[in-house]
Amino acid sequence: MEENRITKKDLLFLLGGIVVLSLCIMFFLSKQQHRQDNADKGCAWMNATLLERKQNSLIVKPESNQWISRDIKQIEIPNKVISTEVIPEITKKDKLRIVFNEDTLTKSNAKGKIRIVFAVYKWN
Repeated sequence: MEENRITKKDLLFLLGGIVVLSLCIMFFLSKQQHRQDNADKGCAWMNATLLERKQNSLIVKPESNQWISRDIKQIEIPNKVISTEVIPEITKKDKLRIVFNEDTLTKSNAKGKIRIVFAVYKWN
């Protein structure tokens, strides 16, 4: 009768398989974390007050406690947003929360312009 014995060769093969599987899992998880870390890159938001509504854009003033207000006193944003929600009915002096692509923000003196806006919400 044959004995079911585990040899050193079998143990080394099993251990090697476990190491390779562990490395594959670690590699996969690190790629997933990298994707998650970059998912929010460029996305920012600010609270602002509507100063003026033009035909193709809005002029807003960032709230004084916003990071963006240190350099910029007013910002022009497009009145078309990427989200499926439309910009709500707004009037002068309404408070807004603007979600935008930070990489498309340009500054000139105390004025700014944002080219890509994801969403605009009324904010109270």
